[in-house]
Amino acid sequence: MNRTLISPATRGTGRAEPPERGPGPVRRALTAWPRWAPYAAALWSLAYCALATTWALGAQGGPRYPFDRAGDPDNDGGLLRYADREVTAAVVAVLCLAGVAVAGLVARWSPPPARPPARPLTRPLVAFAALAAVTLTVVVPDQRVLTAVGYLPIVVAGAPWDFPPVSYAEAWPWPVQNQVILMLGGVLWAATAVVAARRGGEEPAGRWTAPESARRWGRWATGVAVAVPLLYALDRLAWLAGVNLGVSDELVSDVRDTDLRYAALGLALGAIGGAVLTLGLAQRWGEVFPWWIPLLRGRRVPPAVAVVPASFVAIAVTSAGVTVVRMLVTQRESLPADDLAAVVPMVLWPFWGVALGAATLAYHLRRRG
Repeated sequence: MNRTLISPATRGTGRAEPPERGPGPVRRALTAWPRWAPYAAALWSLAYCALATTWALGAQGGPRYPFDRAGDPDNDGGLLRYADREVTAAVVAVLCLAGVAVAGLVARWSPPPARPPARPLTRPLVAFAALAAVTLTVVVPDQRVLTAVGYLPIVVAGAPWDFPPVSYAEAWPWPVQNQVILMLGGVLWAATAVVAARRGGEEPAGRWTAPESARRWGRWATGVAVAVPLLYALDRLAWLAGVNLGVSDELVSDVRDTDLRYAALGLALGAIGGAVLTLGLAQRWGEVFPWWIPLLRGRRVPPAVAVVPASFVAIAVTSAGVTVVRMLVTQRESLPADDLAAVVPMVLWPFWGVALGAATLAYHLRRRG
């Protein structure tokens, strides 16, 4: 028998040690994201270019134009709600077509090893990809993606009793689904920007990316990402208890006596649950499943289990916070003066989103070694 297959513990017993398993196909695909991310960004841009072209031409039968008030009556804070439909759709189509070219160039371009990176070419590619990522993830989407995600805990918990007595599907109309599609495209463009920066030698690196350094600054980011949602949850729970925290008595009564109480409860519980899960980004139980999780206790937590949902929530929170700030600046006259304190916790959402993104990055840097 081949001695290389027999460990010291099994030597003499005649039992061969099973060979180590390699990474599964999903993990291999995730690890190879620098190879396929630019192609995915190009494919996404091409598909959305086709969709925007149908809107510009006024074609019927497909998904309707999702940005203005005519196609989305609930759009109160969207950036493009008053923009001309035909012009906006045409501009989106052209930008997406340019994105196909840029992503294709990033996917196919690689500087020769014997030459220094072509920085004059790299920087425009990185700038285009980074601007596309920010626009698609946090500028164009509004607060409704976060609202729909915040309702999820109470919907799941109350499903056996048909509680709450509202349809969760109403939180996901086509315009909100389109925002999730935009966020997905933004993530692909962010990955493309990183790929372009790496190939051009522009990727930032330093001691801050080391695991121990990431552990230190990640704790501060985690603390902010926990404190802000707890402040928001406290405010909403106070309304449900009849406590007035700087708003009108009429608003408190409306929340307690109407279906708004379900929204307030769901968002408060979602914020509390999110704060608790965020602690895992800086705690041991975020790396090894704790004893109170049956079947999984003691096992290693796959990094993607924490990184993927935390990244999505960070994007949704940041986009919602940007929308709230934009509404305060542009629509302050239309907001009830007695209830402006209701949005004070939400003004902190951009800090929450950025802190959660930083905490997630620190977790990733620690787990990758």
